[in-house]
Parts: sequence; structure tokens; C-alpha cells
Amino acid sequence: MLAVFQAGGVQGLSGTGSLRLAMTFLKEQCGAKACLNSKPTWGNHLLMFRHLHYEDIREYRYWDPSTKGLDFSGMLVDFRVNIAHACRRAFRVGSAVSYSLQVLVNMFRRFNHKKPAQKEN
Repeated sequence: MLAVFQAGGVQGLSGTGSLRLAMTFLKEQCGAKACLNSKPTWGNHLLMFRHLHYEDIREYRYWDPSTKGLDFSGMLVDFRVNIAHACRRAFRVGSAVSYSLQVLVNMFRRFNHKKPAQKEN
């Protein structure tokens, strides 16, 4: 679908059930071997990835306990590192998917985010 720039959608009844359907589809139909999992996450999410034999399970920052909110800059850094890793390992040079991911990598490289200000005690 990516080669011709088409998209599709599916609806599931629950968060975990929908995630399981997506994991299974990506593994069995698209040959996915790697995944990104938020940190923290529900314990059953990692178990499902392992049960489906994903070979490369990576984490990205999501929650900042000090602010009790989204760790946006940490998440962007982790996404940039993981997308760059995917471009190097998973896709043929010149493929439509490789090109799309490279565009994302270049976008993240241009994004000059600042570290959050340190709280003083």
C-alpha cells in the first residue's frame, strides 16, 4: 500500500484487542520484525510482542514523572533514533518506504528542540 500511497483503516472494540490485531497484521502480512513500545506501558503489551516473536522490541519515552506529563522532547529523540535505525537496517535503498522514512529522519534532524528547563529545588 505504501508504494502507491494508499491507506486503509480498521476499527477494533478495545485498546488491547485492537493493538493485538495490529501487531498480528504487521507481523504476519507485512513481515514486521521490530516494534516501538511506549515507556511506561501496560505489561500485557510487551507480552503480546514477545508472543508474536517480534525480534527487536524497542522503547520510547512517553511519561515524565517529574512533571506528571508527556516527555515530548525525550519521545522525539527516541523516535529520531529509532526511525534512523529502521532506515539503515530494514529497507532497500531507493524503495518508496525507505524514501518516506528518510524524509521523516531529515525532518527530525532539522527540528531543533530544546531541553526542558531544569527545575530548581
